[in-house]
Amino acid sequence: MTSLTSSPPCWVDAPREGTNSAEDFVRVIIWLLESGALREGVILFMDNAAIHFAIDIRDTLIAMARIHRVELMFLPTYSPKLNPCELVFQWVKAQLRLSKAKGPLWRRAQHYFMMVTQEMMMAWYRHCLAFPHC
Repeated sequence: MTSLTSSPPCWVDAPREGTNSAEDFVRVIIWLLESGALREGVILFMDNAAIHFAIDIRDTLIAMARIHRVELMFLPTYSPKLNPCELVFQWVKAQLRLSKAKGPLWRRAQHYFMMVTQEMMMAWYRHCLAFPHC
């Protein structure tokens, strides 16, 4: 997840068994609301991953957003050029390819995610805004 208003400006969950479900996504949204990362006036942009708009969580997600005055916005189908998360992943993967460090992949990736600065995030958001044709 990326943010223009939170510090750090991006974060990822630790790896775990299985895949993410719609219920997992609701738990993340609740955690973001409780932590203050999502607060009144924030716009939450989501790509079209099935877990983001699954029918069984849609009403819950809409209600939580309404109660906390968070606006929900969905990116168009397959629009990686509009998604700053994709640019973060691209940068981290490039750092991993260039790195000579040893150790578990997750630890090395986590190191690079923690190196993302607010300035980098702002540049990636600006880059995404430069693609109105997508």
